[in-house]
Amino acid sequence: MLQQLTTSTMALAMITSSALGQSTIGIPPQISTYDGVSRGFSCVSPTDFEITELEIPGTAYQAGDTASFRIEVDGLTAFSSIGGNSSNIVLPVPLPIFTGQTFVVIGHWSSTPASQYTAHNSYGASAPYATTINGVAAQLDRAGVQWDIGDPTGSAGLTTFSGIAGFIGRCIVTVQPPSGTPAEANVIGSGCGANGLASFYEVQGAGINDLQGQKITGTKNLAGGYDITIAPGAGFAVPSGSINTNLGDDTQTVAGALGTLGMVVGSNGWMALGAGNSNGYSPNVNSFLVNPSEGVYAWTDLQPNVAGSGSIYYSESGTVATATYEGVYGWGTTDPNNIKLEYDTSNGDWSIEFEATAVTNPQDWLIGYSTAVDQGDGGSIDISTAAPFSTAPFDTFNLSLEAIGRPVQGAASVPFRAITTNMPATTISHLSIIGFTGVNLPLDAFGMTGCTLYADTSVLDLTIIAGGGSYTWDVLTLPPGSSLVGITFEVQSAIFGTDVNNFINLGALTSNSLSCVIGDT
Repeated sequence: MLQQLTTSTMALAMITSSALGQSTIGIPPQISTYDGVSRGFSCVSPTDFEITELEIPGTAYQAGDTASFRIEVDGLTAFSSIGGNSSNIVLPVPLPIFTGQTFVVIGHWSSTPASQYTAHNSYGASAPYATTINGVAAQLDRAGVQWDIGDPTGSAGLTTFSGIAGFIGRCIVTVQPPSGTPAEANVIGSGCGANGLASFYEVQGAGINDLQGQKITGTKNLAGGYDITIAPGAGFAVPSGSINTNLGDDTQTVAGALGTLGMVVGSNGWMALGAGNSNGYSPNVNSFLVNPSEGVYAWTDLQPNVAGSGSIYYSESGTVATATYEGVYGWGTTDPNNIKLEYDTSNGDWSIEFEATAVTNPQDWLIGYSTAVDQGDGGSIDISTAAPFSTAPFDTFNLSLEAIGRPVQGAASVPFRAITTNMPATTISHLSIIGFTGVNLPLDAFGMTGCTLYADTSVLDLTIIAGGGSYTWDVLTLPPGSSLVGITFEVQSAIFGTDVNNFINLGALTSNSLSCVIGDT
């Protein structure tokens, strides 16, 4: 603690040496309502502005509902409110959004009590949607959470998807030009140390599947990950000797019941090496990543047990298991889906092949592979354009630095803190770096390939740490008043103790930096 206070004092010492017109972000008119999980919109901001108020259209309201709101900025929750009875809410402090930041707005009604599928959304026309923010052209994209955000327990920790095509969840957002001097802590660059993720996926909107007629193949490589390729599929029929699984709606087979390889087949488009994976009808990225059994997925809401639907078949040929979805209806439709999943238990190779799929499927698609061990979320990718690519044998992440709040100077003394995350388990020490100019110095020549020094080294503080994970530290303490408003500074962190490189025989990694402005709002 004394060491952190000393560092904060040093940094602080060096830093010391009308009314605004409001408008709303244009959203598309309502075309329907959707009862299920949370939906909203995302936008890469084209300008600096502040969000002051949110309002939910009353058209999706149902008796007894309460209001649920959330704003995320660059992946972090910046504002949240649930359980209120009013359709609008004024933010206690205007929320600044800066040019280039990605913000997500979700606002809808929720049943009481809320659970996974209790969100009552007002739906607008499909994204991308052209709009303006304070008169500056902008684009809204589809975003959401695969849970009702009105249920804080169930939605905790779930990844928000954004930036894709599809229906927009409508929420009216009131904005204004920036006021005062907004405090900033903007991420600059990236850390080093990552070696990729082991799982990957693509989320596509309901009825959209650009992988029809394609076959995705995962081939185990010498590093222990997969080489992912895509090519036109040859087409398929139900293999001779296949078993009709006779699966019902939203269910799965019993492990080992279909053959000798221990495979489990789900009614909603997945096959896994064991039991326990989610039977949910709405594809959920968090469930995909944390499911207990490794699997391949073409997950959407299917209904194999309805009259007229095709069936789901299972077969084994040596060490290769095959699940064939032959003309299986999307839930509540008579539109067939044709999917083939294969997994070779001898070497881990797998494939996902599509023939025609239903354009009227009511749920999104989630397509990909999950290890059931590594839970890193790399976000939705476009498999058809990303392939060929390779996955890592296990998840590793870049050293990361995040601000805890912003450096706002006000009536009381307040600390500005940061947290260094993704520190490897072998970490032996943490270096806090505070500077006043950006340097952008690649460190490859010093044996730290892929690492960059972003901040000058005006203030350095080395702390001994045993083990990895995360480390929270005081950057500086802001005194009462406004004397420092407008001052800029840079913050970065580094760790020692990694096998990624051999810098000074210890190995070292650097984080991204935070480019900061002390503000009064």
